[in-house]
Amino acid sequence: MLMALALMTWGGTPDNPWSYVRLEATGQTGCPVQVEFKNGRVHQDQDVVQVFELDEYAVAVRMVLGRGETPDELFITPPDGMVAVPQHLVVDEDGTERALICHAMF
Repeated sequence: MLMALALMTWGGTPDNPWSYVRLEATGQTGCPVQVEFKNGRVHQDQDVVQVFELDEYAVAVRMVLGRGETPDELFITPPDGMVAVPQHLVVDEDGTERALICHAMF
């Protein structure tokens, strides 16, 4: 069973991590939460799925992290009735990217 988090960090300190994935509120009605990924220089290989929860939103994120200068990737699965924009993030070393989690317009 996966444990739900709102923030996952690697390296550094809890107040100043080198890398992190977090789910945070946006304040926007149509896209109420976003996934943010900061790709710092933590050199470990991982391919892991983690569920991030904030309020009533649970977002599954597959993180494919590697060593060296290659970009790391996130594959985002939003809750039912919502979409991730974009669904796939490719983040260079020392970069930060975000994906909005929006209500689907059917």
